[in-house]
Amino acid sequence: MDGAYLVFQLYGPLASWGEIAVGEIRHSAMRPSKSAVMGLLAAGLGLRRDRQTELNNLYENFWVSSKVLAPGFFLEDYHTAEVAGEVRKVVHLTRKSELTRQPAHQLKTQLSRREYRCDALWLAAVHAREKDVGPGLEALQQALICPVFHLYLGRKSCPLALPLMPVIVKARGVKSAFDQYQRQRMEREKHLYKLLTRDYPCQYYWEHDDAELTPDQTLHRFDHPGDRLRWQFRERFEKLKVGESL
Repeated sequence: MDGAYLVFQLYGPLASWGEIAVGEIRHSAMRPSKSAVMGLLAAGLGLRRDRQTELNNLYENFWVSSKVLAPGFFLEDYHTAEVAGEVRKVVHLTRKSELTRQPAHQLKTQLSRREYRCDALWLAAVHAREKDVGPGLEALQQALICPVFHLYLGRKSCPLALPLMPVIVKARGVKSAFDQYQRQRMEREKHLYKLLTRDYPCQYYWEHDDAELTPDQTLHRFDHPGDRLRWQFRERFEKLKVGESL
């Protein structure tokens, strides 16, 4: 029996899909994280981070899948930022306050190395766990077309370079949903898709039981949103299948 999938494309000159960050290195995965995809949907719906109940309903009621069409190439940015030194009983409400309420010699420099994927192309899909639970796919589709908040690819410095073009697809499984959507986009953006993919063997990632795909490998990621205010994430198992380019 066919199911309904909301499929959309993710492309930009820069993207960063955050992994576990300890210390000064901010790693990026090669494919979107569940927290990033859910964050796009939450931003489109206008859900702020303090609306925890509504966010949890969104996270728990939908499966997330992705297809890597072009992984792009790796870029690392050496990042420096001035921060205020620790002063007891002083709370900075703005960036201006942080930099001006202390003498310049008391400011410190925070160093970090941040990873990005450049010129990469992905497809993402959202599939409801149960019918009539949480916002419908039509509402999510409209939220991506006319978002309440700004949408970006992992970081605010990574804007979209193409419209998301969300489409609700009826398919037997996630592979058919992605392939059907990809054929539609290639009819309209054939040269761009051919230029980016360059016969790269695609990769399918999904987290639910699928009628079509048999995994080559099962991975685990800490990207299931837990408490957004505390930036806490739970473990999630993700299945991988390497396929052929269309």
